[in-house]
Amino acid sequence: MKQSKYCIIIILAFSLLSCSNLINSGDSDLSVRKISSLTNCEKSLIKSSNKFSINLFENSLEYDKDKNIFISPLSVSYALGMAYNGAAGETREVIHNVLQIEDIGLAEFNSNYKSLIDLLKNIDQEVEMEIANSVWYRQEFDIEKEFTDNLISYFDAQISGLDFSTKESVDIINNWVSDKTNGKIKSIVSHPIDPLTIMYLINAIYFKGLWSISFDSSYTSRRTFYKNDNTEIKCDMMQSVEEYEYLETDIFKAVNIYYGDNHFCLTAFLPINNNDISTITEQLTSDNLNNWSNQFKQSKLILNFPKLKFSYNVNYNEILKNIGMSRAFDPRLADFSNIVPLNGLFIQNVIHKSFIELDETGTEAAAVTSISIGLTSDEPTPKQFNANHPFLFLIREVESNTILFTGAIFEPVWE
Repeated sequence: MKQSKYCIIIILAFSLLSCSNLINSGDSDLSVRKISSLTNCEKSLIKSSNKFSINLFENSLEYDKDKNIFISPLSVSYALGMAYNGAAGETREVIHNVLQIEDIGLAEFNSNYKSLIDLLKNIDQEVEMEIANSVWYRQEFDIEKEFTDNLISYFDAQISGLDFSTKESVDIINNWVSDKTNGKIKSIVSHPIDPLTIMYLINAIYFKGLWSISFDSSYTSRRTFYKNDNTEIKCDMMQSVEEYEYLETDIFKAVNIYYGDNHFCLTAFLPINNNDISTITEQLTSDNLNNWSNQFKQSKLILNFPKLKFSYNVNYNEILKNIGMSRAFDPRLADFSNIVPLNGLFIQNVIHKSFIELDETGTEAAAVTSISIGLTSDEPTPKQFNANHPFLFLIREVESNTILFTGAIFEPVWE
């Protein structure tokens, strides 16, 4: 019988959390702000951001068919959010549409990003969640003050002018990347820098969460994993027999595996009944994700899950063009005059790098997105969740259903 396609999805997406005031009057501690108090507008914005995450992930799957994928839509969206601040006219409009956000003004747009940073970094003290932004520009250019002020105020961005002709500048940028990802991603810029490049907009995200219920390493063993082409390989498969939140439909089994104080979880989707990853992704919408999340029930599981450790790199130029951002990459049409009041500024490259290590203790993940701007010129019988063939998973904040990471695994690796 044809085996289903093995796919792991981890979605790191952003949510726009604030329509007006994120925090109740007099309360400045985001760690105690309850997700259940989100306004309808905030919930709508989260739904829009999850649409972007799913859209980006599905296009990534199509771009790298049958390959392990691990991306952070959240990282991509923060980098695009900074670019949005520098864009004008129709260029700003196409970025707005790709991010699938509501029709709001720039101030509200920026406030939403700031709110999400504050919330995700503080909601679970047992999970390490860091989001960092930076802008690196060719020092001979005078950058618009409103642009830098907005990125400092709302994105907490570090702004630095450098001599792009030197290797030292490349080292400074890459050292920032390495520092913000705990050394998991060493570099994002190469020497020499393209003489047409005048700026890098860079987001870095780092996540480290220990399982609420860890796997006993003594039960980890070499077991068979069935690839999409029916070939068999051996991988390190963890095992746990515990109570988990579980869902089973006609096309997949799903399980929630929680981190820390249960504010974040990994949700894995395992195709069944001769279905594969494409069957699930066809139904993976923001509405369906919310509906599925409400259907999980506590169940005793024999859970088998592979250890994972790998990196993933992708140039998002073609994917972003395909989903509606072509104008931003075209030197003749792009308008980034809110960065520098010049014609001919355009996006050269959107480079994304990511890393994941998933073992018996938890998950460590990192992602970096760089946008280069160029200038022309009683007890029932336990159910089984045996992740030994293609499946999906996402890491998300539980109460708001904010998607955090997406990935695709067609062959478990530990590199």
